[in-house]
Amino acid sequence: MYVLWTPVCILIFAFIWSKRRFVGNFYRARQVGLPYVSSPVAPLDIAWILSFKLLVPLLKLLPLSLGAFARYTYIGWQFDDKFSAHEELGGAFMLVTPGNNELVLAEPGAVNEMLTRRRDFIKPRVLYERLNLFGPNVDTVEGHTWQRHRKITAPSFSERVSNSVWEEGLRQATDMLQAWTRQGEDGIRVAVKNAKTLALHVLTYAGFGTQYSFTKGVQAHQENHTMTYRDALITISDNILVIFLIPRRYMSLRMLPNSIRQVGYALQEFKQYMGEMLDQERMTITNRDDSSGNLMGALIRASEEAKHSSTSASGVHRDFLTDDEIFGNIFIYNLAGHETTANTISYAILLMAATPELQDWIRKEARAVLEPGYENSEAWRYECSFPKLKRCLAVMYETLRLYPSITAVPRTTTSNAQQLTIAGRQYTVPPNTWVHANVVAVQCDPVTWGPDALEWRPDRWITRTDQGEAGNESLLEPKPGTFLPWSLGPRVCPGRKFSQVEFVAVVSRLLWRHRVRPKQLEGEALEDAQRRVLKVVNDSAVGPIVLSMRNSESVSLIWEEL
Repeated sequence: MYVLWTPVCILIFAFIWSKRRFVGNFYRARQVGLPYVSSPVAPLDIAWILSFKLLVPLLKLLPLSLGAFARYTYIGWQFDDKFSAHEELGGAFMLVTPGNNELVLAEPGAVNEMLTRRRDFIKPRVLYERLNLFGPNVDTVEGHTWQRHRKITAPSFSERVSNSVWEEGLRQATDMLQAWTRQGEDGIRVAVKNAKTLALHVLTYAGFGTQYSFTKGVQAHQENHTMTYRDALITISDNILVIFLIPRRYMSLRMLPNSIRQVGYALQEFKQYMGEMLDQERMTITNRDDSSGNLMGALIRASEEAKHSSTSASGVHRDFLTDDEIFGNIFIYNLAGHETTANTISYAILLMAATPELQDWIRKEARAVLEPGYENSEAWRYECSFPKLKRCLAVMYETLRLYPSITAVPRTTTSNAQQLTIAGRQYTVPPNTWVHANVVAVQCDPVTWGPDALEWRPDRWITRTDQGEAGNESLLEPKPGTFLPWSLGPRVCPGRKFSQVEFVAVVSRLLWRHRVRPKQLEGEALEDAQRRVLKVVNDSAVGPIVLSMRNSESVSLIWEEL
């Protein structure tokens, strides 16, 4: 009998505790003085996360707006909502829940202030601690520890690494084009999958010195391994939600399904590869061989130099990274650098397929800057070409503006309340309140971006020079707090330049001598096919890591050489 009553008592206690906390949160939210909405569920409630896809459509059908809270509480709601919530509630509003209260921001001044005050508005530990899968990293730590990580990791993204990104991006894009054009009128349905392969190969080369063929990759794993490095990383990326939910130490249990145990094996393989890379790079440094120009080599070299400098100065090792911290940063480079850039390339490819006039616009610049026979041309060198390809970069910016990989940038106040200026007025944000910069709303605000803010128009980023010619233009500098694809402030993404160089290399190579169009269905006009592609692009949702298209393989793209 007692066994039966125990779970009932736990549920009753949880219900009472939840309602008691909600009442307290409601009172604190009203004290702030901003508009507020209430939700009986917390966005991070596990049961809600697992069931919202089923429940949200049903809740929206309830009368008297009883299910209105669902609009603001599911993962990725910002992309679906665009600027609508802030149009109704203003540049900032409070979301009251039984968990943490959340302040949702889309007012550029407040967003800029919040993200630049890194000590007052920190990253929520509950969201980021799972990213410490192999060790602490620059994305998850705070305070002096973050300063140490940033000091060592930032110089790793050097111009030498950017040059490697550029060269490998061109090589992979050329191989990918050859594979695509061979399909002829059949077209290809795997643009998104191929973009992920390309981005992974660029990362493994420029980041870790391992080069793969686009079409063949590596067929066999190395000695003492059961997976290739690439396959281990792909398995981890594709199953990141499983990794977040199930502790790593339990993943190899025989009672679990084979698919989950494979994820556990991938984690073991990946760490083994990182350990071998670390040993190899340290041997290179010991032999005074400066030939390693990849991201990992630069990171380890910077850490070793910091260790030596710290020892020489005080005899105490304080400023270097431990092996676990190096592993942690290598992992976050892989996770963030692979998924986000691949995602942006994927969106851009489909958007360009739907807008042939935009392809002509990009091609005009590519041909003005780049000469035929790129393998032997000085014009194709990174330092000569990348700075001039502003239209290609504008395509990236506009794609990220409307289809950002991350739809919100979360922070939280500490145990102290914080003052924050919103639209010229100061508000007190209570302790332990989550603060979200609504990336999608900020980047769709018609006040900032005009009445066509929801239209994909890369030319909005180009400001004309006196000559006004392709290859001789400059980019619009957005106002602080209005463009957040790499966040901003002290904790801006250190891989920003890496991703920009990769994107520009790929897009310039794809459209320099080729064009893309959607394969038409029987009896379908080209314009209707283009609209169908745009519909697929806009049918997107936030997955385990980034925003992505639900049905990208439902359209086929035909690539033709000009």
